[in-house]
Amino acid sequence: MDNPDKIINLTKFYFDFKKYEISEDSITFDINCNGDERNFSEYIDQLNLIGYTAFTDYYDGCKLIVIKYSKHGGHSIIKIIMGIITISTIIYSGFIYDLSYSGGTPVKSLLGGIFLQSH
Repeated sequence: MDNPDKIINLTKFYFDFKKYEISEDSITFDINCNGDERNFSEYIDQLNLIGYTAFTDYYDGCKLIVIKYSKHGGHSIIKIIMGIITISTIIYSGFIYDLSYSGGTPVKSLLGGIFLQSH
């Protein structure tokens, strides 16, 4: 975690916290649950300026977790594969629907599934 002191001081400005824990890729603060929503928005804006973001976790008490903000778009190949799977699923659903209700040939139903033709 880069600049933990800077993040801790920034967090002190916006939130009351009892303790914090620094790990390799995050800082977790035990905060007061009755925070101001406006403070959180301003805090996020300030964190973004230094390359970090935060989220809250109310499952195990009131926690504020700060992590390094990822500026890259993620795994492009996974996004492309998921897009292909999504489009294929839509076409397949249209094909099955058209084949079931039109009584046409599979080729005609496949074209109906791709182009969403109605009969």
